[in-house]
Amino acid sequence: MNKTVQELKKNQGRVISVLENFADLIGEMDETKKAKYGFVPGVGMETEAAQLHYNSEAIGQGIFNVLFTGVFSGGKSTLINAVLGKNLLPSSPVPETPSITKIWFGRPDAKVTVHYKDGTEDEIITVAEYQQRFRLKNGEPDERISHIDLEQEESLFENLVQLVDSPGLDSAANESKLTLEYEPKANAIVFLINATVPLSNSERDRIATKFYDRHLKNVFFVVTHMDTVTEDEDLLKKRIIEYTERVFTDENGNYDKALAERRVFFVNAYGAVCAKTGEKFMVSVGNKKVPVDIELSDTGVPEFEEALTEFLVSDEKYREAYSLNRNYLTAYFSAFNSEAEKRLSIIREGVNEKIRDKDKQEKVIKDIQNTLDNIQKLVENFMDDVAIKVQNEYGLFTQSVRADWDEYFEAKAPEVEFGLGRNAQIISETIKNKFSKDEDAYRSKVEEIMRPITDEIFKTVRVYKNGKSVEEISDDCYLGIKLASFKSNVSRKLSQSAEGFSSNLEVLVSVLISQTEGIDLDIRRIVENIYLEMGSPINVQDNGSLAQAIVTLILCRDVDTAWAALNNKFSIGDLVKNIVLTSLVELIVYTIVMTITGWGMVYLAIRTVIGIIRIGKTTNQIVTDAYADAKDKVCSELESNGIAIARNISDTLNDQVNGGVGKMNAIIAQKMKDEQQNLAKIEAALKNKQIDEKTEEARLEQIKAGLVKAYNELSEHIDGRTFTESDILLMAAVKTA
Repeated sequence: MNKTVQELKKNQGRVISVLENFADLIGEMDETKKAKYGFVPGVGMETEAAQLHYNSEAIGQGIFNVLFTGVFSGGKSTLINAVLGKNLLPSSPVPETPSITKIWFGRPDAKVTVHYKDGTEDEIITVAEYQQRFRLKNGEPDERISHIDLEQEESLFENLVQLVDSPGLDSAANESKLTLEYEPKANAIVFLINATVPLSNSERDRIATKFYDRHLKNVFFVVTHMDTVTEDEDLLKKRIIEYTERVFTDENGNYDKALAERRVFFVNAYGAVCAKTGEKFMVSVGNKKVPVDIELSDTGVPEFEEALTEFLVSDEKYREAYSLNRNYLTAYFSAFNSEAEKRLSIIREGVNEKIRDKDKQEKVIKDIQNTLDNIQKLVENFMDDVAIKVQNEYGLFTQSVRADWDEYFEAKAPEVEFGLGRNAQIISETIKNKFSKDEDAYRSKVEEIMRPITDEIFKTVRVYKNGKSVEEISDDCYLGIKLASFKSNVSRKLSQSAEGFSSNLEVLVSVLISQTEGIDLDIRRIVENIYLEMGSPINVQDNGSLAQAIVTLILCRDVDTAWAALNNKFSIGDLVKNIVLTSLVELIVYTIVMTITGWGMVYLAIRTVIGIIRIGKTTNQIVTDAYADAKDKVCSELESNGIAIARNISDTLNDQVNGGVGKMNAIIAQKMKDEQQNLAKIEAALKNKQIDEKTEEARLEQIKAGLVKAYNELSEHIDGRTFTESDILLMAAVKTA
């Protein structure tokens, strides 16, 4: 039976308390908390405790994460404003959202925190300042910003849900960040479709690529701007429902109509904002904007809110929201047992040997840091080399597209003329007369007639790849042929760079593993904890798989890819080839294709045919003129986007590769600091006779009992189960908890 909202709120506080207690028990020894627990908690696992504190804070901001995504100007911010019932996020007919923005229930005086990528101190500003300063400039996101936190006091869900607003998916860098960091953590994904230009090429591609054949139950499609629709609404709804059917079809081909009805909505988000805030809803009458009253019930937003709420408070979503934290507690309980044994060993044997080796330990720590720095530099140099090669090859690609255009299409013109039909101009004139009052419908019909021309320039096909259906550019059109050649050339050039990178990386990772064996630093546990943060609990068995796990972390942050790489036990060279080269080349081609479809430049070029079609012109002349006009528009667009494409690829690589290196560097550095501090504290306690084996053994047993109790309190919230100490350790020993 689903829990009520009141039950969810009550349990939310209990789970936060469990995580905070667990963090206290494994964190820094703290005499001030003796009264709370009846003993002094803490064993010095401060890095792990900090992660649990972070998790509990995130739960306080929202048990569930709801990601709003879609292409530019889809209405994401307006819909969030409608759900919140206030004009909180900047919204307009042009793209506004500058970066990932997380909205959560916070202080009464709403505030905005801007987090920067380059280490610049976080900036806390008012909502008014945010709305004025942080908007897209010329359609480009602010690359300095990591993300934005927006605390506010009003929310349909209060503090149960964190809403995530995102920039448009037209940018490869934006899409990569969403795919790597936010989509895996989203309990619900709301994909917005703009009713003004419904199912554009970009929207079709994203829906097919992200959702087809994945049998997801957490996807909502919301068609916005329904107040601007000029075509027949019933036909529009029918088209969109038919296109999204495949998302709600299972592996046996069975369409779940009941599910689809609770996942596809048609809304007037702007009207809902006006209805909730008391503003007048403005409509166009002739050349003027006229205010009218609007009822919330007529906007379609309440139905969406009801379905989303019903979905989130389900038992399945509740268990899902807390399951990752149980994985954390499983791993950290196992780590505590290792830490406890180490502490007792030091107390029994004394720290004299440890102290004598202090200089040696400090030297090893410096050596480890140097190795990490060398890995970072190696990765950065490889990325720089890749960026240069990609930019050079892209320049040759665009030159080739322009240089060979005329020759290719001179040979194709007669074939296309025959396919087009000699009466195209007569048909188009008939269409023009019929749709003279509806320019969009006329354009649509002309595009349909001219399809043989557009297909020769650019054509996509649906293929089944990596377990899902995706749309790719066909290899039997002009740009498809050119992209195939470009892909081959880039692959060859990058393979040369990858060989040296692979061998050097293998050496450095081997050195890192051997260095960490010389001190009290469990590199295996550190690597496992990083994977845990990625949502993929693993158990590293031996040094061979440890090297693979480290390299996989360096090369990618995509959980599915990392998991597959570890299971396949690739060599270091194969990891580079399979993770970097394959995904990078696919990313490059994908970015170029998105540039073409995102701007719709082929179709933009062919629309000029509307001006070309005249009575008296032959079909051959129409074809010739269309190709000639398309040439400059397509080639110029590809050339002008070269810098943007290179930047998108560079940003994506930086997020994907450098993120893994940086994460590992930070955690290893913190763990080394933890180990040094713990040793110093134990040394001081022994010298002052504040600690002995028997007393410490009893204290650790109390901590262990407290950890098992906290673990079971969380587990009971998830699925009503409880576990013994040996059960928890057994779960920690397998690959997934």
